[in-house]
Order: sequence, then C-alpha cells, then structure tokens
Amino acid sequence: MNFKFQKLSLDMGSTPIENMFLNMYLPIAGGNELKVFLSIYKKAYENEDVDLEKIRKFLKMDKEDFYNSIDYWVNEGILKKIKNFDQEEYIEIKSLREAYFGKGEEETKSVGNNKDFSDRTYEMHTKIEQIIDRKLTPEDMIRIMETMDEFGSEPELIVEAFKDAKEKSGNVDPKYVMGFVKSWRDQGILTVKELNENKEKNLARRKSSPRKYYKNKSNIYISESKSSVLSRKESEELRKKRIEQIFKAGNK
Repeated sequence: MNFKFQKLSLDMGSTPIENMFLNMYLPIAGGNELKVFLSIYKKAYENEDVDLEKIRKFLKMDKEDFYNSIDYWVNEGILKKIKNFDQEEYIEIKSLREAYFGKGEEETKSVGNNKDFSDRTYEMHTKIEQIIDRKLTPEDMIRIMETMDEFGSEPELIVEAFKDAKEKSGNVDPKYVMGFVKSWRDQGILTVKELNENKEKNLARRKSSPRKYYKNKSNIYISESKSSVLSRKESEELRKKRIEQIFKAGNK
C-alpha cells in the first residue's frame, strides 16, 4: 500500500530527524526513550529552553523512568555534556551523520588521493567493522571522530590503529585503540605514510644496533650486548669457583 503526504494549506512547522537515527534506533530503543529524546530534540531544534521537568510532566512520566531514558541517550553518546569557552555547561545533541561521515569538506593530506573526506571516513568505518567483526555503535563512532578532530589524524591511520591493536593484544575496544592514535600523535605521526616511515627508521636502527636479540624459554625476545652473554658452561664454572672461594675463606 502506498502512503502520500496531504498537501498543506497551512504550515505549522516541522522537525527534521536524521534518517540514520531513525534507521538505527527505531528497532532497538524503547518507547519511553524515543519519546524523551524526540521531545528534547524538538525543543532544542526550535531554539527553546529545554525544561526537563516540563517535558517530564507533558509526557506524564515518573522521574525514574524519565531520567533513566535520558541516561540511555547519554550512554549511547547521543547526548553529551560540553563546556563552552566560558566554562558553562550545556548538553549537545550529537549527529550520527557527522559521526559516521565527518564534515565532508576536508581535503585529504595524502598526495595523489582525490577522494572526498566523507568517502574516506565511510571506508574507515567499514574497514574497522570488518576488523572488529561487529557494527560500530554510535558511541564508538563519536569517540573515533572526536579523536580524529582533536589530533588531526587521517582516517586511514585510524584503521591501522585497529589492525595493530588486534594483532598485538586482541583488544579492539575503541577507547583502548584510540590510545594508539594518541601515542602516534605524540610522536608526530598523523598519516599512514608517517607511520610507515617511523617503522622503517626503527627497523633500520635495530639492524644497526650492536645489541643482539634472542628468545628465552618463555618465547620472549630479550636484548643483551654480546659481551654480557655467558654460555651455560661458563656460568656453571663461575658458580663453582665462587663456592670454592667461600669454603676456603670459611676454613681459614
């Protein structure tokens, strides 16, 4: 059956909602959560003061259900407490479109790559979901995009961070993985090219180092200079000599 909008003779206003929000949350969010969010969203969109108690009474909800519904959106990362330049706090309603695609206007720093920034962030999220073998939550996406914005890292570097984290520890929680990105930022690494150059420098430094690397019984690489490594036979002989010296000293 087809549905069509009635032609309006009088426009009393409307409130646009992102399709990404509807597609993601209509199947999973509860009725109370949706009612609370849409009520807050409408007031904020109309630039009105958001009086939570008025909204609660309008929806005829008790305090526990109402504020639990707000906590739901805070935990999802859709509502976030922010401080402005005057250190005044307010609640920001996050955009899923922005979290997934970015601003869409930044030009890539990579030479020869003409892809739009939004295309690159879309590919980034797709590759990350393949690495972690699950869908990213809105909270995950917001955390990733905020890290990129704060550090200035390119999308492809974020993918490398997830690859490294999975290979080294198996921990692919975005909060943990963003630690890799911060560590690289501290080293001045913001692109995959810079990351690869850094890895090549470290490899060349290890090859030219006089220190040797060998595996112990725990299969862990240990670095020792050549002069400090004793064979088992030499160590045993040295131990025997020390014991003989102790006995001789005791018999005097």
